[in-house]
Amino acid sequence: MAENGETREFLFKPVPSLGIPNNIPVPSKGYLNATARFVIPGLQVGKSTKEKLKLLSQGLGVELIFFEIHDVKSEQDKPGLMTTFCFSVSDAGGSSKNHAQVVGVSHLLIERMVGILSFCAGTKLQAIQRQYCIRPDERTVSQILGPGSRSGEQKNKFVIPSSLMISKATSDEVFSALFWLRRGMGEVDPLVSFSALMLSLQISARAIIEVQTNEEICPKCGEVVAQTKEGDTALVKRLLTEKLGADPKTAKKLWEYRNAVIAHGGKQVTAEIVVALTEAKFEAGTFAYKALGLALNIEPSECPAPTHSFFVTDAFMNLD
Repeated sequence: MAENGETREFLFKPVPSLGIPNNIPVPSKGYLNATARFVIPGLQVGKSTKEKLKLLSQGLGVELIFFEIHDVKSEQDKPGLMTTFCFSVSDAGGSSKNHAQVVGVSHLLIERMVGILSFCAGTKLQAIQRQYCIRPDERTVSQILGPGSRSGEQKNKFVIPSSLMISKATSDEVFSALFWLRRGMGEVDPLVSFSALMLSLQISARAIIEVQTNEEICPKCGEVVAQTKEGDTALVKRLLTEKLGADPKTAKKLWEYRNAVIAHGGKQVTAEIVVALTEAKFEAGTFAYKALGLALNIEPSECPAPTHSFFVTDAFMNLD
């Protein structure tokens, strides 16, 4: 948006307003109350699942004033789930700073919630029609509408594992692993998908595997001369073989592909490599789901898995 005096020119078409929540409480002195509202297309859930989501919302890392969730339908009669977070932020002094602060907190909440939902659905879900409301005082409520975007029309099956719990003790690493899992599931380019899924697996390894310290002993005096902690290579291989049931050959292969394409970029990306990575991303995705199941203490029998559509991929579709 460009602004010149009293004239404002929008460079995008804002999303339609989903309405201003009428239950935003008056903020305490020095604070602003705000809401983040968005829609997840293709998703509808039952009453018990809504209650479970309300419980999970308490562990997203931001103290909420309230959390609401409703089934909605688009103009084309397509199902969706409308979600509203309400929270407080300190008054940063100035509307632009306050807007930036509200949008930042909202983005964190939306990303973490949609990450959990995508994990449970076994596919990448989208958050569309994002919009935010700010209440700085008793008489004023302002609304910020994000840019419009298109959404897919796929209807997603959805079950939340009964053993899934999110709390304040849930580490940022778990949310970061969910962040990259969702992106890996949504990419059609096998190189990008594999990279994101391996990054998710790598972050999960840090959250699950206890880091061991290796000591270097002086052969003459027997004293410890150096201590080194395990790096990501050892952690991922231990996660795959000790916790996820992978054989050492598979663990080595996945890490070699990761190093070749992501870390060092020394391997030429040929047609053979693209095909190999298309197959490898299936293994990486399956292991990434299992790893997050461990990190979130989900019973193995309840752990979500990638949907069948993830395994149907044209290796050269949308390849740059």
